[in-house]
Amino acid sequence: MKTARSASFSRHSAPEPLRADAATERSARTAAPQMSRWPRVATISAALVAAAVFGPYTALPGVRTEQLAVYASVLLLLPLAAAKLRLSVKAAATLFILVTVLLFSLLAALLPFGGVEPYARGALLPGIDNLLLPVAVVLLVHLWLALGATRTALFNIFSKVLVLGALLNAALTIASTQVDLSDRLQMFWGQPGAAESVAVQAAALGRFSGIFNQPAEAGLFYGAAVIVAIQLLQRRPVLLAAVTAVLVVGGAASVSKVFLLVALPIGLWRLGRVAGVRGRLLLSAAGLGGLGLLFSRAGLLPSWEGSARLAQLLSPESDYVNFYSAGRFGQGGSVTSVMLDVVTVSPWAGFGASGLVVPYDSLWLEALVVAGLFGVLGNVLVLLLLSQSFVVKGRAEGNGDFRGVGGALVLLVIGASFGLPSLTANRASTVVWVLLTLTLLTAEHAQRQPSAAAEGQLLATGRRNANVRGDAPQEGVG
Repeated sequence: MKTARSASFSRHSAPEPLRADAATERSARTAAPQMSRWPRVATISAALVAAAVFGPYTALPGVRTEQLAVYASVLLLLPLAAAKLRLSVKAAATLFILVTVLLFSLLAALLPFGGVEPYARGALLPGIDNLLLPVAVVLLVHLWLALGATRTALFNIFSKVLVLGALLNAALTIASTQVDLSDRLQMFWGQPGAAESVAVQAAALGRFSGIFNQPAEAGLFYGAAVIVAIQLLQRRPVLLAAVTAVLVVGGAASVSKVFLLVALPIGLWRLGRVAGVRGRLLLSAAGLGGLGLLFSRAGLLPSWEGSARLAQLLSPESDYVNFYSAGRFGQGGSVTSVMLDVVTVSPWAGFGASGLVVPYDSLWLEALVVAGLFGVLGNVLVLLLLSQSFVVKGRAEGNGDFRGVGGALVLLVIGASFGLPSLTANRASTVVWVLLTLTLLTAEHAQRQPSAAAEGQLLATGRRNANVRGDAPQEGVG
């Protein structure tokens, strides 16, 4: 009987399972605050990168605030999240193409070509940064996800900071039409003492772009801001109408064809796709537009030199291609001429990452100069990958609202590619790559660390198992 009682006691007390359950519960309780900390770190990092887009040039020669923010974030977060880093097939393929073009351009820089008359070879480090920054941004977004943040949370925080900054920049742009702010904005356009910036030259023609050095870059940025504003505020049509009206005024003040001929139609298309608020939204937009027209006709709005150039878009010259591309393409186009010169001397490899001292007024010109036809092919493949992500339905990488936003961004990048390097254009390209990666190259997938709900379920399961065995009163025995 003594032996039977001992066996019965041993069977009911089950000390080893009790120790496992108690250890699991204590571990879950200890890990809970740590698990919720890292997603917060990721969203804060996303907000800081978005804010850094609006920062000035730093004391380091040619280095912008957002470049430091992106590279520093990658270096800081990589040791923390490398073990949990997961890439989708499309993200891995995109990174492979970008890195391959970068390495190819570095090799091409060693080729014995002195340049193309009358163009000189450019600087190597800025050329490397143009190709490396998109790689760093795609990697950074995946590091945020590896830390446990969801792409919905990342998209929302990044987009909110982006839209707020765009509204402030639009206010600066509007003020610039009446007050000369060039001295205060110079820190955003380039290093002090540098040659006269494009923004100063554009301002002399009545084209103002705020902190952006080029009107085309401002047009790309405002286009991205309009697209994400529609996504964020689609349930608040009156506020959305007011925000988009300010952004449209800011974009129009730059007289950027990228914004007026590419971004604006895409924005209208996205407005038409928003369900449930279409009528109220269009009515609000029409009301704001009508008030603006009434004030303008009454002479209550200040005059603006760029309005004449804006009106010229409605009365183009006979050579439409040359006119609407601002002399880039068509007969005697600047981009066409440089392309022909490059193809004549080094068609397959271009001139490497250092490039040539010419304005890169097209994504395709830049690719041809730094990596030849190989670089052009790389851009085509990247855009095809991005396009496939939103065209093909039913894929985890691009479904629902994200697919629509990503599709609009891809169309914006393709349309803008004929007016500027839309995938490498300074501040705007950082914004574009963050949004493209979040909407088309990532997916909501289970992270290794459990969510708050999973943590609670784990604790409840541990308690339930202990109660079933009758062990709860003996917690901590072992």
